[in-house]
Amino acid sequence: MSEDKRQDQINKGRQAKTIAEPLQLAGERLKSDLYDTWQICKDRDERDRIWQAFNMVDKVVAALNAMIADGDMAEHQLKIITQRTFSAA
Repeated sequence: MSEDKRQDQINKGRQAKTIAEPLQLAGERLKSDLYDTWQICKDRDERDRIWQAFNMVDKVVAALNAMIADGDMAEHQLKIITQRTFSAA
């Protein structure tokens, strides 16, 4: 992976970190609201759509966490490469 690509992953990971906590809180609230709506809904198709939306919240949070992990890994790799470069010089 090129240094530019690693730096891009680092930047995206840092951006994801800045919104992670508010998004987690919003996701929890949304899931609670969706669950409450799902419980009182009588229409089967509507209940299915609500349940799909409920489960999608976890997928969005997981994608954000993956971006954070990718950024952390890229940052770690870049540090190792930089250390090796300066050690060899």
